[in-house]
Amino acid sequence: LNETINNTFRATHNLRFGAELKLSPMLALRGGYAMFQNPYKDEFLNAEGEHYNITGGLGFRVDNMSIDVSYLYNKETYIHSLYQTDENFLEAEFQKPANMTSTDHQLAVTLGWRF
Repeated sequence: LNETINNTFRATHNLRFGAELKLSPMLALRGGYAMFQNPYKDEFLNAEGEHYNITGGLGFRVDNMSIDVSYLYNKETYIHSLYQTDENFLEAEFQKPANMTSTDHQLAVTLGWRF
């Protein structure tokens, strides 16, 4: 099992950057970016896929109350095959992998009190 894992995957890095700018004592602007490296070795189906996030948000603070609004844009590209690609299973002409792109948009609002 360990040999299969070593033959399939490679070491990767996940990079994340973020910043917050205080526009006033009550208002903060936030932004970020994250990139997730593909773990598959070059000879595998999804070796060329990519995955990244872009985030942004606003924070409001008044006395002991806070309201945060944040947005996340997530994009991922990959190849998807419904069937096993082993030569003994189905010939390549009968099943073609699909190039997929997945995008997500998420909005979150958080209300908090300090006590």
